Amino acid sequence: MEQYYYVDANNQRQGPVFPTDFARLGITGETLVWRNGMENWAKASDVPELATWVAAPEPPLPPRPEQVPQPEPVGASTYGQPAGGVYGQPTGGAQQPYQPGGVPEVMPDTYLVWAILCTVLCCLPFGIVSIVNATKVEKLWLMGNKEGARKASEDAKKWAIIGALTSVIVGFLYGIFLLIVAAAG
Repeated sequence: MEQYYYVDANNQRQGPVFPTDFARLGITGETLVWRNGMENWAKASDVPELATWVAAPEPPLPPRPEQVPQPEPVGASTYGQPAGGVYGQPTGGAQQPYQPGGVPEVMPDTYLVWAILCTVLCCLPFGIVSIVNATKVEKLWLMGNKEGARKASEDAKKWAIIGALTSVIVGFLYGIFLLIVAAAG
C-alpha cells in the first residue's frame, strides 16, 4: 500500500501516512494529497485508488427549532422576579425541588417507638432525650428543614441505643455485685 503526503488545515505538508489513517486524521475528499509517481498535488477525491479511504464530508446539522415562548403561569410572579423564574421554571406554587433520579425524598424514621421502649424498660433520662428528638423529626421535615429532621432522627436513634446499652451495662454490673454479695454472705 502506498503512502501519501497531505496538506493540513494550516497549509503545512504532513506525512507520509497510509490511506487507512485518513479518517483518523480528518483527510476528506477536498484535502490535497500527493505520493511518489504523481505529477502534482490533487484532491483526494480525484485519486481513484483513494475513493474507499476518503472520509465523506459530514452532512450539515439540521437547523435548531425555534424556541416557542411558553405562557406565563398564573400567580407565579413574585416581587422583583419575572413570572417563569430562572430558565422558564415556575417560581411559585408548591413544587418539589428536583431530586436526582426522580425519586422523592422520604422523611427519616422518628424512632419514637424505640425511644418510648427505652424510657419505659431501660433508662429514663436517655429515653426522655430520645423522645424529645423523635418528636422533632416530623415537625422539622414539614417545615422544610430536612437536614434538621435528619439530625433529630439520628439523635433520637443515638440516645435510644445509649439508653439500652447503659441499661445492659448497669444490669450486668448489678448482677456481678449480687453474686459478690451472695458469695460473701
